Amino acid sequence: MIPSSRVIHRRMRLCVIVMMSLSLLAFSLQEGAAVLLVVATACGVGWWFNEQGKSLSLPRWATNILLVAMLATAILRGWMERDAISSFQWLLTLVLIVKIWERRRAGDYGQIITVCIFLTIGATLSDVSLPLGLILLVQALLLPFAVMWYQLHAASERATGSPRDLDTAARQRLRRSVRRWSLTTSVLSIVIATAVFIFVPRGIGMGQFGEASSTSRVTGFRDFIDLNLGGTISESQAPVLELRVTDGFDQPIGSESRAWYLRGAVLDTYRNGSWSRSPEVAGESSTLRRLTRAITESHLWRSRDEPTSPDPRRVVIQQVRMLQAVSGETSLFCVHRPLWVSVPGGGDLWYDSLTGGIVLRDAARDLSYTVRSLPEIDESRVSRDARGLVSFPSELVYDEAARVLAQASIPIDPAQRDRSDDSRALRLLEAHLRTSFTYTLQGTPPPLNAEPIEWFLRDARRGHCEQFAAALAAMSLAAGVPARVVAGYVANEFDEARDLYIVRAANAHAWVEAQIAPGVWRTFDPTPPGSLTQARMRQTGLRAAFARAADSLQNAWSSRFIGFDLSAQNQMFGGDSARRPWFMAVDEWAGTPSGRRGGVRPGSGWRNLLWWIIGAGVSLALLRGAAVLYKRFAFPARRPGRHANLHLLHSERALLAAVRRAFKRLDPAAGSEVSTPLLGRAVILRRVHGEAAQPLVDAAEALYAAAFGRRPLSPDRAALLVASVKRVRRPAPNMTIAPPPIATSSATT
Repeated sequence: MIPSSRVIHRRMRLCVIVMMSLSLLAFSLQEGAAVLLVVATACGVGWWFNEQGKSLSLPRWATNILLVAMLATAILRGWMERDAISSFQWLLTLVLIVKIWERRRAGDYGQIITVCIFLTIGATLSDVSLPLGLILLVQALLLPFAVMWYQLHAASERATGSPRDLDTAARQRLRRSVRRWSLTTSVLSIVIATAVFIFVPRGIGMGQFGEASSTSRVTGFRDFIDLNLGGTISESQAPVLELRVTDGFDQPIGSESRAWYLRGAVLDTYRNGSWSRSPEVAGESSTLRRLTRAITESHLWRSRDEPTSPDPRRVVIQQVRMLQAVSGETSLFCVHRPLWVSVPGGGDLWYDSLTGGIVLRDAARDLSYTVRSLPEIDESRVSRDARGLVSFPSELVYDEAARVLAQASIPIDPAQRDRSDDSRALRLLEAHLRTSFTYTLQGTPPPLNAEPIEWFLRDARRGHCEQFAAALAAMSLAAGVPARVVAGYVANEFDEARDLYIVRAANAHAWVEAQIAPGVWRTFDPTPPGSLTQARMRQTGLRAAFARAADSLQNAWSSRFIGFDLSAQNQMFGGDSARRPWFMAVDEWAGTPSGRRGGVRPGSGWRNLLWWIIGAGVSLALLRGAAVLYKRFAFPARRPGRHANLHLLHSERALLAAVRRAFKRLDPAAGSEVSTPLLGRAVILRRVHGEAAQPLVDAAEALYAAAFGRRPLSPDRAALLVASVKRVRRPAPNMTIAPPPIATSSATT
């Protein structure tokens, strides 16, 4: 007996519903709960109408028109807003709604499963949070079951065209078979994915195909700001460093109510929507100075109006311990105006006297250092000399700054404004951004050919800290006040038990330093204050305990999985983080040294070709081995010494050959190989030729029972069926074929 389409359809439909729900939930993580409610309602209503056989389902021609219109809209939206991932996700969501509302056949369920898979993949390109990781894991485990039940449903519909019931024993065998196939596929997929995850860590291969803008970012320190990037920024709660703050008398001055801005990179050059460091000036005019490991006698920085020995009460001593392994070049995070620095672990120290930044080259893995800073300057001792000439090349930024300052009767022209009003003007611009704009991590890239800062001030009016800082720096320059963007961390999570600050990756921040007097750079933070303190302060209670547990899980997910790079791989295998990675040697041997962007080394094309041939051969060998293992362990033995795959026994193969020859005799034009399944074709021929083709149906059902139902044919039974099939002939042209019986009601008239 053939599989029941009722049972198969019910289980396939359940898998599809769960797959669809998970995909919509993943999509809503970026778009919000309101979008989830609307889309889920549209999908649910359409599904109910189709399953109930209502007449409101869309015809095929209407769905084709809608699909073309949606594709054109998605392409236009992606081109205008430069957010291809978001446009792709919306297109898939609309396609999913249309496919649910239209009249569905077996193939449409397969299309729905495919759309759900790509919708989840699109979500992973914009979000790397723990909830999405769990959704992806559940969907990956469910996918083999959905595919198996869909294939059975499609085969059953093509073979019979009408539902038939299974007995209890056959239904149980079918369930066990599908479960065995699906679990084996899931286990093999997990093993392969784990091996790829471990041996190909994050970061390998990036940049090999040119520069590409990533739409998925995680909070953390970067020594540049690119305002052309978009996409969701996920907050990582991974601890980065621990900070203990004391004054010159070694008395702790940290508290829950006090935050410290730890500078990392000073970005004073703006070009094409990006803030970066000024290029190093070679020769004697360079502002970089090489330091010894401990600067204790001479100051790194001292104002000409500042006494040689400042008041210890104004000095801030920072003892920093990095919690993440560092290698190569790294910035030393500290409070502005460092006086001296000490790095016991060693490495080359470089100090930029122009910006006050400290860089450590060849840093040790476990880095700890101490910095003494003088954050406050006695401005009463600072002279008020004439300011330098600075500007920002944007009329829109100039007009926006002039409009804000005009409300307080402060001229934007520095020649008409007193130097003492510079600080007041910057505070007004800072307050304007804090109160008139919205903070969000759901970033949208600026449209094509749009200036990012102008687009933020005029159209978007919402963004993250980098956009706020870039806008304030631009308006400050437009007002004639020198300004620069600073990237670093804000330390505001204070642990009273240990008397220190815990700085996490989510505390990464960008702010502005403006020169309000010669040599006096003051910090201005235009980002709304709630974005820094809303979820950072330590709270008490049951809800806070759950929040900290969720943060711990998110931290483990971000550090152990999302941040699994070459350094983490070396730590896993007990290697040295500074050792040469294996892929660099492979690239050099193949003629493409790692780190080079200039293509292939001249004269090494044969090496690249040979490398790709070897890689393709190894990949095919691995796939073949996986297929062999899959066949060997996926199914128990059907007979002693044989494995129960879909291969037939010798007598069964003879019957199959006889059936195919009979097909050719009855329908010479179609040939022996057609796309219609064996049993489905036999049923069709019986409808055409009547009872003369009944032996074909009997033989096909026997072959299905042997291949899928584990009921092998005995040699005697196979010989009888072969003999009956050989007697099947095409009826004579003058023979009248009785039509198939029509089911009638038992009621009489």
